[in-house]
Amino acid sequence: MAPSRLEAPTSQVSARLPAGKASPASLKPAPDDTYGTYYPTDPDTLDLESDFGPMEPGTVGYLQPTSIGTPLEIMHERFERDGYLFAKRCISKEASLKCREAYFNYMAPSGLLKEGTAPVDGIFSHKDSRKYLPPGNLRRLFGLKNDTESEKYLELMISAHEAPFYLDLCANQVLRDFITRFKGWEKPQMLQRTMLRAFVPSSELTPVHFDQMYLRAGPPPSLTAWVPIGDVLFEGEV
Repeated sequence: MAPSRLEAPTSQVSARLPAGKASPASLKPAPDDTYGTYYPTDPDTLDLESDFGPMEPGTVGYLQPTSIGTPLEIMHERFERDGYLFAKRCISKEASLKCREAYFNYMAPSGLLKEGTAPVDGIFSHKDSRKYLPPGNLRRLFGLKNDTESEKYLELMISAHEAPFYLDLCANQVLRDFITRFKGWEKPQMLQRTMLRAFVPSSELTPVHFDQMYLRAGPPPSLTAWVPIGDVLFEGEV
């Protein structure tokens, strides 16, 4: 989750706490919390590229996970300091994979998947990646013209945002309950601005950037939640 602000994250949180609240310094994270120690591999061993060429290892960092059982005060401190909260196990993996399988089943008529593979695995067919560009300028400039599978992909990619499996994920009650607890909101309201992102290997993508707030000029109390639908490889090639 990321806050909706235009300035950089603050380097420290206010020392003033509500009455009865413990200082984060006096609290301990959950036993399975790996924040600050999550470095699964040396960035020098990764082969990462952007549309502008190879990415320098020194520019790569790892989002530090926060266990869902960690005290809220510690979560708030990390959120204010880092500008994000990587909340591990907020949504069950089963719910995520259910959506993933339904999504790839939905997209299968476009020729996206390798024949004979399970949809939940999301194995790319390795057809011309220009078939599977998302809507926008890149597709207009580099996309294939008059290609049946490409046109089907565009149709399905857009309509997937109204498919039951996607709406169910957006309405995930566990996520909503967590937001209610994390922000102290009595009735959180999900704005009708969601995006289902999926890219194929070797496709033209947006260069590395910082969205800050995906809802441009959104109100300060709002949050943006990015939810991975299944496992994500560091090098992103399947």
